[in-house]
Amino acid sequence: MIWILVLAGILVYVALLFFSGPLLLLAGYLAALFVLAAGFLLCFRTCVDCAVDVPIAVADEGQEVSMQIRIDNKSSFSCGRVRLCLMISNDFQGKKRRVRLKVSDILPGQNQFLYTLQLPGAGRYDICVKEMRIYDLTGLAWIRKKVNRSACVQVLPDILPVGVRLTEQVRGFFGDAEVYDEDRAGQDTDEVFQIRSFRQGDRLQSIHWKLSAKTDDLVVKEYSLPKACPAVLFLDYQKEKNGQSGQRYLRLAAGLSFSLMDAGCPHYAAWYDGRIQGVTRARVDNEESYYRFISRYLMAQGTGQGISLEELYREKYRGEYYLHGLRLTGEADLYKDGERLLSADGKAFRQEEVEILV
Repeated sequence: MIWILVLAGILVYVALLFFSGPLLLLAGYLAALFVLAAGFLLCFRTCVDCAVDVPIAVADEGQEVSMQIRIDNKSSFSCGRVRLCLMISNDFQGKKRRVRLKVSDILPGQNQFLYTLQLPGAGRYDICVKEMRIYDLTGLAWIRKKVNRSACVQVLPDILPVGVRLTEQVRGFFGDAEVYDEDRAGQDTDEVFQIRSFRQGDRLQSIHWKLSAKTDDLVVKEYSLPKACPAVLFLDYQKEKNGQSGQRYLRLAAGLSFSLMDAGCPHYAAWYDGRIQGVTRARVDNEESYYRFISRYLMAQGTGQGISLEELYREKYRGEYYLHGLRLTGEADLYKDGERLLSADGKAFRQEEVEILV
């Protein structure tokens, strides 16, 4: 819009230099146009607002994401067009890119526009409308307005299948846990599994004497069986070092956790979260808990270099015993209890299934 005023100033200078009345009159017209355009745009700057929404906030990798732009025009006049500046950032990898959208025919009231985005790989994406350019009806003058409205979407990584075989030691693992088996009884006296009638062969120590006296019948209490995790999957990704291999790493991390869960091996997935400046974990023993883990992990801010994830884990969760520690690095190297099991690129994992004995 400033260019109108600049052009009018140049015309005034040239008109005075050559004593030209028509040029001076044209400069006056341009000055009047500047005043009208400025008033028009300042009015729209107050009356026009923008918001962004993602109706379905979860998508699979490679799937297009639908995005809804809502522009509210509180004035009684139509706006020629609006140009939006979007910033799309991936929290997991720390990457950002700009996208510009043009929206035309902004009528009075609420206007909704639907767009599709092809997001580059898995991660948690923040889609933020940073600013909007509002143009007048001629399209020659415009004014900028800061918006900063955002919406989030999670793109889940493809699962890279990994064959897992469990040993009897893992299948029969017993240890302390905060989760108990809903179908089987155990020997953990901290939690009662059920109260039932006395059967032949039950131990006398299991009889609930107080309740038996009230019911005039012998009843016993069965204790619960803790669902301990025999394995911990350490996700040791450092975005400072592995920025280019992040998508391959996410697919393999998802495949390892899903394959362990599918084989019947409950486990903890542990990682360093920069937001809390410490190690955190998620228990995975069914599909629901798997997707909760993936959702949390995609929000992680990565880790700094030189941090030993396993040492931080042992320090935070002292007294917890597990059989095997699996550590996955950003280069797709997998270690079990310090021993390197495999190192492969994405093509090798797709060509043949890798089997891990846990």
